[in-house]
Amino acid sequence: MLASVIQSCHKERLERTRYCDDLITDTLGTGDSCRIYIPYAFTPNGDGVNDLFMPVAYHVKSWQFEIYDNCGERLFYSTQPGQGWNASSRVRYIHSYYYRLQAFTDSNHRIGQCGEFIALDCIPSGFELHQFSFSDQYGYDGISYATNEVIGRCD
Repeated sequence: MLASVIQSCHKERLERTRYCDDLITDTLGTGDSCRIYIPYAFTPNGDGVNDLFMPVAYHVKSWQFEIYDNCGERLFYSTQPGQGWNASSRVRYIHSYYYRLQAFTDSNHRIGQCGEFIALDCIPSGFELHQFSFSDQYGYDGISYATNEVIGRCD
């Protein structure tokens, strides 16, 4: 986790596992070809590259995808695979958000994932761009590509 992440909520910081309750994964040993990758960062700056935060999914027929801020407010909900969060003016840069995803594969199995991600408008001091994963990097077998993201360093 970034030491420079800005937390604005005065409530006690939420545990990142809070959004993991009741998630189910039942694909072990099934040979299911579903793949889901979650980027660690996105850059909603309107340049057309990594502007949306969303899982990269293969062989998923439906999902329940949610995003929360550090105060526990749900910011986004979708049941449409491929539909991501367009953060617009609600986003704070270099800030943590949390996702919860329950996906249903083409073979009617479930994959549950949850975790933390950040919004970036610059690369924080002490970090390099390659330390972050973005949705434009993922292919069927995981991170396959260099990002097309271009952002400067934070001053």
